[in-house]
Amino acid sequence: MVKTVLLFFGGLAFICFGLWFGFKEQIFLWSSATASGKISSKPEMYLHAGRRSAYPRYRFHYTFTVDGRSYESYEEAADDTSEPLTVFYNKKNPSHSRLKEPEPSLGYKVAGMGFFITSISALSYYREKKRTT
Repeated sequence: MVKTVLLFFGGLAFICFGLWFGFKEQIFLWSSATASGKISSKPEMYLHAGRRSAYPRYRFHYTFTVDGRSYESYEEAADDTSEPLTVFYNKKNPSHSRLKEPEPSLGYKVAGMGFFITSISALSYYREKKRTT
């Protein structure tokens, strides 16, 4: 019984987090534009420890131009350092930028998983209550 209630609230937490992340990414996607950028500092490679092995990641500064004004930002975990870079930036505030395309579907998938967990635990709770009465 306690396990079922914990699963229910855990599923609700997944739903809330997934929706928050999905909406945040969707809003950035709606308000973003792309620009071509270039690396402005030498990429520093480090090994990121994955589940089975370490793989290379890069840290570097990059610059891009919007309406004749140049902006610089920092990328902590890039997979690739090939140029030109595609920079996604906020149209109203170009200093808010990133290299990865906004992906709202990931948040919605997490919310869907939470909905599944919550539904299964609610059904399990209902069946357990019905069986004890």
